Amino acid sequence: MSFNPGNLQPVILIAIGGAIGALIRYFTIIQLSFTIKHVFPFPVLIINLAGSLMIGFIWGYSEINYTSPDLRKFLMIGVLGAFTTFSTYSNDIVLMIRENKIAYAAIYILAHNILGVLLAFVGMVLAKKIV
Repeated sequence: MSFNPGNLQPVILIAIGGAIGALIRYFTIIQLSFTIKHVFPFPVLIINLAGSLMIGFIWGYSEINYTSPDLRKFLMIGVLGAFTTFSTYSNDIVLMIRENKIAYAAIYILAHNILGVLLAFVGMVLAKKIV
């Protein structure tokens, strides 16, 4: 796959989706931070797990029903790429380790990786059952 400067439509769709996803993440983190009193970065975990479920669902849905490549790019790369956040996840781990919260860091890593993959799979299965 190569970039065609003559066709900027996918790039524009990804950029718009990224802006939407970043804003949704921002407002979700604010809301969850007020709702969940925590010593653990639950808002980022919840966002990343929800994103895993959603990307699995979109992927599973697009395997059954035709979904335009541009729509998939908009949703999966743009919206969900900006909604979920690996950099914040990584920073949370570094901060926990610096604060000597090794057990929290280990739980956080396992929760993201095991539950994230599991939820992506569940999303695919749900899409196929619903559709």
